[in-house]
Amino acid sequence: MSPRKERVIVRVMCGPGGMTTPHDGRYVVRWNPHTRYGTCSVETTEDRRQARRFTAGQALDAWRTISHVEPVRPDGLPNRPLSGLTIDMINISEEQQR
Repeated sequence: MSPRKERVIVRVMCGPGGMTTPHDGRYVVRWNPHTRYGTCSVETTEDRRQARRFTAGQALDAWRTISHVEPVRPDGLPNRPLSGLTIDMINISEEQQR
């Protein structure tokens, strides 16, 4: 299986600059980079069975998504609000084959 097609769940490790967030160590259920004035909305869970399943490529694409609400940051760079979170993509492909 190619790396981009591996099945993964996403765990939030920390916020921007290592800041703690209420989501640290929790698994992503939903996220939306197009809400809350160009920041993002994230729903997480402690239960990895409830985590959204992605391919690695989908997770990476979502993490890189530019907000439609506020596409440019004040410094002129693309606003990718999810990239402010440090994430861990956990491979679950082997688990699903068992």
